[in-house]
Amino acid sequence: MSNEECERVRALLAEHSDGELAAAEAGLVEAHLRTCAGCREELEALRRSLALARQVWRESVAGLERLRAARRRRRAVVMSEEDIERAIRRESVAAQLMASTRILAAQPGGEAQAEKMVQYVSREYADTLAAKQKPLPTTRNEGEIQ
Repeated sequence: MSNEECERVRALLAEHSDGELAAAEAGLVEAHLRTCAGCREELEALRRSLALARQVWRESVAGLERLRAARRRRRAVVMSEEDIERAIRRESVAAQLMASTRILAAQPGGEAQAEKMVQYVSREYADTLAAKQKPLPTTRNEGEIQ
């Protein structure tokens, strides 16, 4: 085979391997490959390289997807600083309201209002520690504040 013909065929091998050549060009390349061992070796090397590149690509994509999934899981578990501050404020408000029920209950006639406040905190701040803990004594007899 002439070097010129081999160079022309080798320039088309990638497209031929991908099935992107027109029928006439593909026929010329195939005819040349039947008679030229050097170009056949070049085509096989190209196919091995492409197969390796595809494998690396698939593994890279799979690895990237695993990293993305781990990042999503981490975001779901780890609270942002803003979320933490919001939770602290919410816990603080609930604790202050529950503490104020004790003061309110110690006042003459304050037991009923204190009980309403305990119910409010239990309902509106149900996710807080203050709402989940046993309420402080709300009657003057149980734990009067001096």
